[in-house]
Amino acid sequence: MNNRTTSRAIILLALLALAGLLRFYNLGSWAFAGDETATLAEVEVLFEGKPAPEQSQKYRLPRIIPLSYLIQHVGTASFGRDEFGSRVMPALLGTLGVGVLYLLLEPLKGRPTAIAAALLVCFWPEHIFQSQQTRYYTSAILFSSIGMLLGGFIARHRSTTLSVVACGFIFAGILCHTLLALESNYWGGNCLRVIDTKGNATGFPSM
Repeated sequence: MNNRTTSRAIILLALLALAGLLRFYNLGSWAFAGDETATLAEVEVLFEGKPAPEQSQKYRLPRIIPLSYLIQHVGTASFGRDEFGSRVMPALLGTLGVGVLYLLLEPLKGRPTAIAAALLVCFWPEHIFQSQQTRYYTSAILFSSIGMLLGGFIARHRSTTLSVVACGFIFAGILCHTLLALESNYWGGNCLRVIDTKGNATGFPSM
């Protein structure tokens, strides 16, 4: 590896270590609260066949955004469904999101901007909070962030392949949180625009 690749790897590992430390610190030290108990009940209805009225949120919501509940189900099956185990997947995805932000932003905006943005998310209290909660927000944030950041590469390279990949991540984000469908109206439409035209445009139209 050359010096730039080595330094990039060191920065990435440092960011992941810092983000992981903040998100796993005392992860199982408090009882379930708020939507966390609802999440576990919804996972049971979708994947364990627990009965629930078809008009209830426990029955309907997991079927609207099944990917987020699949991720949570994998997490609880792998690490347990206690206060620590059920929060491992959100914490892992929140940590990964910091690293992905740095990796994808550095080629677009340079290393100082990428580090600053990654540190901003790393120390963002709301992001840390959601990363320590048994809920689906960190999976939605991760997939939507990847989709949006890939938009920068699409605008630069006019790549059909990247457009398809970005649309896939945007769709994955929608399967984790329904409000991300609003984002897809812009980013998904412009990804398809690249696929259709691949003309001489230098970027996406403004929102």
